[in-house]
Amino acid sequence: MLHYASHADLADAIALAFELCGTYRLGGLLGFEKADPLTSAKRLNWFASGVQGARGAKRLRRIADRALDGSASPMETALAMLLSLPGTLGGYGLPSPRLNARIDVSSKNGLNQSKRYYVADLYWPEARFAVEYDSDRWHVGPERIGQDAARRNALLFQGVNVVTVCSQQIMSESKMDDVARIAARALGRSVRPRAREWRKRNRELRRAVLPHRVDGSGGCW
Repeated sequence: MLHYASHADLADAIALAFELCGTYRLGGLLGFEKADPLTSAKRLNWFASGVQGARGAKRLRRIADRALDGSASPMETALAMLLSLPGTLGGYGLPSPRLNARIDVSSKNGLNQSKRYYVADLYWPEARFAVEYDSDRWHVGPERIGQDAARRNALLFQGVNVVTVCSQQIMSESKMDDVARIAARALGRSVRPRAREWRKRNRELRRAVLPHRVDGSGGCW
């Protein structure tokens, strides 16, 4: 990672750090496979601090500062990077979320459910706000749609506001802008990128993190 950090595009390197700190690896017939994390953002930061002066160490520290643990797919990584990277890197500059965070559900809430907790794709605990990515591959069929609806209802009952985002929204510049505005309002922030030529940088970031092909089901990851 140190060698890669020294010469790779910054967005590509951050995306790789998300992958290494996450529960997936790129490759395989479907584009990515489930896997155990190989490291964490904290470990990458610790390593970069220990090799100060080495080529790429300063850049690796910057990459580690932007990486998040727990991403479960390339599109979750893309969504988190787009929302949380600063405007200078083409992101919307929102606070970093927790990825695949556990949200406990009270057994005394009166709902008829067997679940005692749910896992939110992107979660901001202070604002009790979650963004869920609905993959074209997995979130299909009456049973899964029903499960997703029950999950959102239970979280809403717990006071957690949930916004659902699909691949078509992420792949569209204007629709992704709208997602960012909705998230910003929920977080008490505003989306006003101050970086010069922000849209150009945003497009460069999108090219780096979004898939350029579709999977076997005809949809994005």
